[in-house]
Amino acid sequence: MLVVTVLDLPGMNRVYLSFSAAVFFAILLCAPVVAQDLIEPGPDSPLPVCEVTEDVPVIIEAEAFEGVGPLLCAQGRVFFLQGNKRLRASRICYDTDDSIGVAENAVFTTCSREKPEYRLEAREVKLLPNNTLHARGVSLYIGNFKVLTLPFIKMRVGGRTGSRVVFPEPGYDEVDGFTLTQKFRLIDDERTRTTADISLTTKNSIQAKLGAVYAVNGTLAFPPGRYFTYDSMRESVLKLPQRPAGAQCDPQELRAPEAARLRLFGELAVKQRADDIDDEDLVVDRQPEIGFIYRGDQIYLARQRLDPRLEIYPQLSASWGRFKEKPGLPGYTQRSTISATVPVSILPLGPSTAVQPAVVYRISKYSTGDTYRTWALALDASHIFPGGSFVSGRYINWFESGTTPFRFDNIDVKQEFQVAMQLQSKYHIGALVLSYDLDDGDLYEYQVLYSHRSDCLQQTISWNSRLKRLSVRIRLVNI
Repeated sequence: MLVVTVLDLPGMNRVYLSFSAAVFFAILLCAPVVAQDLIEPGPDSPLPVCEVTEDVPVIIEAEAFEGVGPLLCAQGRVFFLQGNKRLRASRICYDTDDSIGVAENAVFTTCSREKPEYRLEAREVKLLPNNTLHARGVSLYIGNFKVLTLPFIKMRVGGRTGSRVVFPEPGYDEVDGFTLTQKFRLIDDERTRTTADISLTTKNSIQAKLGAVYAVNGTLAFPPGRYFTYDSMRESVLKLPQRPAGAQCDPQELRAPEAARLRLFGELAVKQRADDIDDEDLVVDRQPEIGFIYRGDQIYLARQRLDPRLEIYPQLSASWGRFKEKPGLPGYTQRSTISATVPVSILPLGPSTAVQPAVVYRISKYSTGDTYRTWALALDASHIFPGGSFVSGRYINWFESGTTPFRFDNIDVKQEFQVAMQLQSKYHIGALVLSYDLDDGDLYEYQVLYSHRSDCLQQTISWNSRLKRLSVRIRLVNI
């Protein structure tokens, strides 16, 4: 039942609208992921959170109120608060039945400080169900500096989104020179997400990517564990989101039972950097690539359940696409791929320590008539500490047969050892990832990262030694 109470205060009225809802606390991210030269999780990946169910009040303060039925309008120094969503406006109308609000000349933030670290100023802001915000005539600020102006923006500001990258991302590397990347979410709801990434570079003009994912039997909430995909086996060690700073939470609460096991995906890309180890100048056009990914539950031979952040999920995927490699064959070449990963937890060492062997198999067939098979034997050993710090080591031994017309999907390092370390203290994270080629006896890549976060903003700087790439990223958290 919706309860509305009006309190008369000197020069100000306050209205409390109380109703039952789920409160989600954002999870601290920025654990090391090296896939595609990133140490941190992808910007569009929702992260698991500790879920707590309680009453979330809607609080509206203003100089004057008027209402008809479920519609309540307020004007004059309006302040709106729902969970961590804070909005100031000249006028707001809020439908208490549909939980839809429309604010004029609004300033929105999720920061708790009186002077927010970031804010969104807009001519009009619509607060919609399912934690969705639409705004028109938008300016984004960090502190007092305007960093971006947009005609409109659509974003999720609650639920299991974890974080958002809405600010331009500057960077530099030897191949592209100075870069500026902007990421847009074109469609964003619980089951469907379409994103566009555009990068401006001083050496290679424009790079662009359009991606879409659809959750078939659930939502786009991501479970907290890890994956042994084909790409990540070469380049990544862990993607291990942590609890919010200061939050007390049973790790088992991080599980996301609503997360879809089956997801469909599609991608279009122009001049996408392959970050190939043997050819750093290699770029790939995808026109398009489509497929599905199915995720299973952690396989246990040991009966003791792990901290869900240490679990590695079995996975089956299939895709078809048209690719053009530059430099490479003229025109587009079709590729059909099926891959499977089977990891197993084998030792009962407690919930915070995991030893997991894995088997990976992948087969690709091309319109050139070629067939290329790869398989790998791997062993992952990881430990997570109570404060969120962790250490992990992974041995990988790749085998291959057949031929591929592409260089971006062959095996560059056949036998390697990867180490990841993360040190975390409340609002600071330092991370180091090392990749060692056992056949050549060479430390062919390392990445370092430092990140600082407040309750609403996270700043990250990272360095990749192989690509000589410096990246700077600012994320919105607690949304």
